[in-house]
Amino acid sequence: MCSQCFTAFPQRNPPLSVSCPHCDMAHFCNRLCLSKAQSSAHHPLLCPGQNKGALELLKYIHRNAARHLDATAKIVAKWRAGDANVYQRVWEGMARVSLEKKEMERKEWYVTGATGLTFREFVGEQRRKEWRTAHQLLINALNPPTTSPNYKSFQKLVTKGRKSPPSEEELDRWFSFNNFLELLGLASINQEDSGGLYALHAHINHSCEPNLMVRTDSICVQLTSGA
Repeated sequence: MCSQCFTAFPQRNPPLSVSCPHCDMAHFCNRLCLSKAQSSAHHPLLCPGQNKGALELLKYIHRNAARHLDATAKIVAKWRAGDANVYQRVWEGMARVSLEKKEMERKEWYVTGATGLTFREFVGEQRRKEWRTAHQLLINALNPPTTSPNYKSFQKLVTKGRKSPPSEEELDRWFSFNNFLELLGLASINQEDSGGLYALHAHINHSCEPNLMVRTDSICVQLTSGA
């Protein structure tokens, strides 16, 4: 399957297809998909051949089929590499809610007893443990501490696209645990079945009384009125 457009390959290594020149975790239909992927599906900061710190994060994502974490990592990678439009498109352009708050609405977080619903703390603790693990992997990959053996090579990658280093306020916005949960929640309510996140869809895809359905295929976006 192409790591950019998700087209299924009819055979292994079909003609014109190309692998990532830096790692063996991504394969593409052709060089055009490879080129597009450099700013989206297979960002250099998330390529373990260029950023060794990303390997454990990618393994975790693949092992757990963590689609929301995958989308969050790609968002943060674009910002970390100097994409100035990410802040406006994400923080100011998409609906979001903390994933913890969203998850607490699920039935398994509660048990019915004689006095009604009771919060099951062990369920919450297990989920927080999973989120803490994912959060640390994200930091190791995209904001490694100075003590990390990957720090110097990572800094060489990010200084190519940024005019100046990020401020402490910016780092907190993108890497604090609470904001990490906000980004996971954003992905969970905006992500398409294909795995993509689209700012335009985010504006029309949320309503307590929806009257429009958005369907996406490989060619076009179809809007269907439900009014």
